[in-house]
Amino acid sequence: MNRTLWSILLLLVTGFLCLWVLVAFDERDRLPHEIFHSDALQYSTAAIHLVTSKFYSLDGLHPFIEREPGQSILLALVYFAFGKENQWGIFIVQGIVHLCASLL
Repeated sequence: MNRTLWSILLLLVTGFLCLWVLVAFDERDRLPHEIFHSDALQYSTAAIHLVTSKFYSLDGLHPFIEREPGQSILLALVYFAFGKENQWGIFIVQGIVHLCASLL
């Protein structure tokens, strides 16, 4: 088969797997504090402060220098587009990133 057909097949299989994971491991009923803990909580908190106060911080007062801001910036963009701590927005963006990575 040619390369275009393989790419389409890979795209369909990846999309099906992403949908299956969303249905099989439904996280919609979990509260944000059950999903965001440990380092994920720090990334999420820093992202919330980036969206609300435009400042990379955990408490809104002191700069946060323990982690690089890449993940928090991505989460801030998701929170800006989908709403604060929107789990579906995060899952959708992660699925798109994984899909793009699988096609490379």
